[in-house]
Amino acid sequence: MRLFWLKGFTGTAVAELCDAMGIASPSMYAAFGNKEALYEQALAHFSETRGMPIWRRIMEAKSARETVETLFVCTIESYTNTNQPLGCMSTLAVVDYATSPRLEQVIKAGRESTYQMLRDKFSGAALSGEFPADADIDSLARVYLTLLQGISIQARDGASTEALVAMVRSMMVGWDTITQQTR
Repeated sequence: MRLFWLKGFTGTAVAELCDAMGIASPSMYAAFGNKEALYEQALAHFSETRGMPIWRRIMEAKSARETVETLFVCTIESYTNTNQPLGCMSTLAVVDYATSPRLEQVIKAGRESTYQMLRDKFSGAALSGEFPADADIDSLARVYLTLLQGISIQARDGASTEALVAMVRSMMVGWDTITQQTR
């Protein structure tokens, strides 16, 4: 997982994977079938070990605002952790979709799940009055997903935790304007 996270699917050679796992290529093929299947399992492991702890904290949020703040702060903590590759494995995934349509589907589905979670939370916020009734839920979910993905790129490029948390504070000022709330 770490090797794919650092170098991406295309940039990681089978020989490097075998070295990292301490096995010969026939064993890798016997265990996983091919590099694509191994990558898919690495993405699933990433989601389980890195994504799920964040999602559990998000599900405890009582409001859309708390959801977004929790999502961004937890994500920043994870993406800037120097004990692992920086950024998000699935956001930074680079796959030649023409040669791997299966991975295209897997990666897009992972990204889409974050959009859907935001959209669902924002729909609930519109129903509860946290958002104006005419709020464009789809666009708002895309805006915050795009900002979240941008954090991954910023983290990979070396932005500090402090700088990214300051960005979230600025972003939440915009949240108050969008939702017509004061804090």
